[in-house]
Amino acid sequence: MQKKWIMCLAVVLALALPSLGYVVSNQGFGINSDNGAGIVGAGVAASSNLLAVNELQQGSDKTGLIRTVQAELGVLAQGAAAGAIDGFFGVTQQGSVSGGQTQMYPGGIGGASLGTQFQGMGVDLGQQVNASQNGHGMAVGLEAVVGVQVQLIATPWGVNLNLQPVMASVYDAVGL
Repeated sequence: MQKKWIMCLAVVLALALPSLGYVVSNQGFGINSDNGAGIVGAGVAASSNLLAVNELQQGSDKTGLIRTVQAELGVLAQGAAAGAIDGFFGVTQQGSVSGGQTQMYPGGIGGASLGTQFQGMGVDLGQQVNASQNGHGMAVGLEAVVGVQVQLIATPWGVNLNLQPVMASVYDAVGL
């Protein structure tokens, strides 16, 4: 009778243990923005954009022994200004930021694991500053991106931390 109970317990554990602790998290974002300012003749024009992303995911396996956290934070700022006495002065801006990340903890009885993490981020900033040849004035443009991706997997066997910062800027000016 005792052999049957041991055999039954072994089968139950063999089926249950591989499902313990499996955690998967995915997140992604995209920011796109156009901005500009221009003036023909006498006057002043200005425009700005400020876009932000803030994502947070937390996870846990059903035993509470595996904890996962991942976050994405970022800001895209654009500023354009033009001023003139005569002629044309202008700024056009196109900016985009995108990112994504995945983390996995495989679970099961395969031994100690700290999981797997993937991150990717892309930045594309474009800017054009224009002035007429015989005009009197100026145009200024500034675009900047600051962001970070963070991932953390905490297990009884240790901690897996992944960090990816990004910083980029574009500055152009024309005139006087």
